[in-house]
Amino acid sequence: MNSAIAQAIDLAGSQNKLAELTGVSQQHISKLLRNKQRLSAALAIKIEAATGFRVSRSQLCPEFWPPAPLRTKEPAPIRPAVPIEAGK
Repeated sequence: MNSAIAQAIDLAGSQNKLAELTGVSQQHISKLLRNKQRLSAALAIKIEAATGFRVSRSQLCPEFWPPAPLRTKEPAPIRPAVPIEAGK
């Protein structure tokens, strides 16, 4: 089962409602949920919008939009600016 599609269905309220919001059939949503159909990039964007961006396109289609890498290091510290002396 596709957990991102399941989350989108829960947020929409039902497979029928998600289908209505995205312009596809309920059967299409059911096939996506059961991994019987590939999700297109265009539909991933529609589902992202239909869920208020709570299910992201990278969750739905990581092959098109890989998740952002996690930071493994602390960012470099910000050094104070060095004042420039007048006339030099």
